Formats: sequence, C-alpha cells, structure tokens
Amino acid sequence: MAIRDRIRVLIDVGAGSIREEVVEATREGGAVETHRDDGLTYITETNKNGLARRTVTVADARVVAIIEEPDRAPRKETPSAQS
Repeated sequence: MAIRDRIRVLIDVGAGSIREEVVEATREGGAVETHRDDGLTYITETNKNGLARRTVTVADARVVAIIEEPDRAPRKETPSAQS
C-alpha cells in the first residue's frame, strides 16, 4: 500500500462494543502492512526505509474485521520531458 492508503481494524472490546483503529501511510514512500503471527495481528505503518513508525497489535480472537482502503484520489501526472 502507498501514501494515504489506510487499514481500519474493528476490534471487539466486549459487551457488544466495537472499537476502530486506523493506521494510515502519512508520508511519501511510506506503507501500511498487515501480518499475523502467534495469535496476534500486527498493523504497521512504515517509513520509506522500511522502519516501523506505528504499530497496532491485537489478539486474533478480538479482530472483527480488517478493512484495507487504498487512496482513490486522482494523482497529478508529471509532464514528461520532451527534447
């Protein structure tokens, strides 16, 4: 995923309540990644060097939904150099 892409995670917090966590790629070259390991779900925003900026960790049993939302804004195209 690329800049302005986001992942929303809906988390069951008990008693019929749901909490939403949003992780968004906020800087140029950044990305948002999801991975599961040992009964946990990790959603991480990384910078262009691949280092984690922010991580949300949730137990798999609590995850209701993971929603990936790619940025749909129109991109400005750079004019190509003509000789």
